[in-house]
Amino acid sequence: IDVRMPALADTGNTELERRLNDEIRAKIDAIVAQAEEEQKNELEAYLATGGKWSDYEPLILDVDYEVKCSSEQYLSFVITA
Repeated sequence: IDVRMPALADTGNTELERRLNDEIRAKIDAIVAQAEEEQKNELEAYLATGGKWSDYEPLILDVDYEVKCSSEQYLSFVITA
């Protein structure tokens, strides 16, 4: 799992930064938790159907973001996984 997480900083409004950064972290944590659960279920099914642990290829998860707009008034970005 490789996560690159955006964070708001130096806006002059620390409460807004904290609230938005907490929200971003919660969304990314949910993405990671879902991927881990899917990985666990996939591995269990693989082993239950005769697959060997040594042959199993684990899930690779990359979480990244792209800033679409950044100005004094607006910030827009997309999180991809």
